[in-house]
Amino acid sequence: MGQSIKLLYDIFKINSEPFYKDLLRLDFAIWVFTITGIMSLLFVILYYYVIDRPKTAKLTIWSLFLLVVSIVSAISAYMIASNTIIDDYLSISSPVPEYSQDLIYFSLINFSFTALFFLIWSSLLKWKSSNSSHIPF
Repeated sequence: MGQSIKLLYDIFKINSEPFYKDLLRLDFAIWVFTITGIMSLLFVILYYYVIDRPKTAKLTIWSLFLLVVSIVSAISAYMIASNTIIDDYLSISSPVPEYSQDLIYFSLINFSFTALFFLIWSSLLKWKSSNSSHIPF
């Protein structure tokens, strides 16, 4: 399962070979994927059950939640991956490679996963919402 999650982050084959090897060697992709799923679940619960008002039962508000959680998740993915790689290389006293472009790709893919998680969680949890059960579809 963990290997499959790691391979999902290189689905478009746009990462460099050294980054890909670090992606497979280190476990940051599994942590990022788990945090992404939980974060999107919390935002869906927040939208459908905490802020469930007639004024917020609009597609624009739902889209704003989707955008915010995706941006927060992408930033978190970048930071977690970067810190994990830096810690790993510093722990063995090796020079830290420059992966900034690869980390941006990783974050953008995580942005997409967050949006997908948000759609899935919305589809599963919207039915018991009193005001927003018709949002987004």
